[in-house]
Amino acid sequence: MQTVVSSANIRKLFLIPVGLPGMGKTTLAYTLQQAFTKINHSQQQQSKPNIIFKRISYDHILEEHQQKYQAKHPSTPFHEIIDIVRADADKEYLEVIDSNCKIQSDAQEMIFMDRNNTPDVWNDITGVIKSNDNTFQSDQNFQNQNETILILPNQVPVPKLNELYKCQNPITPQLIYNCIKRIFGRHSHSCLSSENKPKVVEVLLKFTKLYDNIDFENKDSLKGQFNHVLHLDFLSNSQQNISSLSTDTFNALVDGYNKTPKNFVPPSDETINMVLRYIEKQIENDIFTQNQQRNNRNQVDAQNAFVDQEDQVLILQQRIADSLILQTQSELNLQISSQIKLHKYL
Repeated sequence: MQTVVSSANIRKLFLIPVGLPGMGKTTLAYTLQQAFTKINHSQQQQSKPNIIFKRISYDHILEEHQQKYQAKHPSTPFHEIIDIVRADADKEYLEVIDSNCKIQSDAQEMIFMDRNNTPDVWNDITGVIKSNDNTFQSDQNFQNQNETILILPNQVPVPKLNELYKCQNPITPQLIYNCIKRIFGRHSHSCLSSENKPKVVEVLLKFTKLYDNIDFENKDSLKGQFNHVLHLDFLSNSQQNISSLSTDTFNALVDGYNKTPKNFVPPSDETINMVLRYIEKQIENDIFTQNQQRNNRNQVDAQNAFVDQEDQVLILQQRIADSLILQTQSELNLQISSQIKLHKYL
C-alpha cells in the first residue's frame, strides 16, 4: 500500500542538483527565483500563502573563504587557495543547510542548493536534513517536514561507455565537453573562467572522477538517500546536436578521464594539455558548423542554448510547490526543452 503525502505537509523542499561545473545550475536557480516572484505576486492577489524560494550558494561561501585567506597570504596563487580552504567551505555549507532547516516559518520553502553536490557529500547533506526532520514534531499536521529532490542531468546515451572507462561512471564525454565549452565562454567568474583554461580542464576531470561507481539509472539506490529523483535537460537538443563530438575529441576525453587519479587529485600536465588541445579544436569545428547553419536558418547560439524559459518554469514550480501530490517510491521525471513535461511514475 502506498502512503500519500500531500505537498501541504512539506515545510521545506530541498532541490539538490548534481553534475559538473558549468552545467547551468546557477542559471536555473536565478530563473526559478524570478518565477517565484511571479508566483508569490499571484498568490497574494488570491490571498494564498507565499512559497519562499531560497538559494544556498556554495560558490559564494567558497569565495568568502578564499578572500579571507588571500588577505592573510597575498602571495599564494588563487587556485591553490581554493584547494586550501575547500574543507572549511564544505563545513560552512553544511552549517548553512542546518540553519535553514531550523528556521521555522508558516510558509512553505523551496531551497535550491547551488552546488555540484557530488556523491562524496551526499551522506553529509542528507544526514543534516534528516536530523532536522523532527523540528516540528509537536505539530501533528506536519510529520514529513523536509523532502529532498535529487536533480540529475539528462544526457545523450553512449553505448558501452563503461567498457571505455576504467570504472563505472555516469558522466559522459559529451557532458564534460559541453561544460568545459560553456566555462570557456565566461570572461570572468569567481572560480572558473577562460582566464585559465588548463585549470578548467583539470577541475572538470577531477569532478568527473568523483562520480566513479555511481549509477544514475539505479533508482532504488538513489532513493535510499533521497525522497525523489528528478531528471532535467540543462541543455537543449539543438546544443547537443551542434556539439556532436568528433571521434578524436571523444577519445581524448575518455583518455583524460582514465588518466585522472581518484580523490580529487589532478591529472598530469601532459594529460590536461592533451585534452585541452582537442577541446579547442572541437570548439573551432563547432563554430564553423554553426556559421554554416546560420546561413540557412536562424540557430540558437551554442553559448545561449542553456534553457531559460521563465514562463514554463513558472508553470512547473507552481505544480511542484503548490499542488503536487508526492507519493512514496515515486519518480519525478522533468524535461525542460521546447516544452516542460512533468511525469510521475508510481
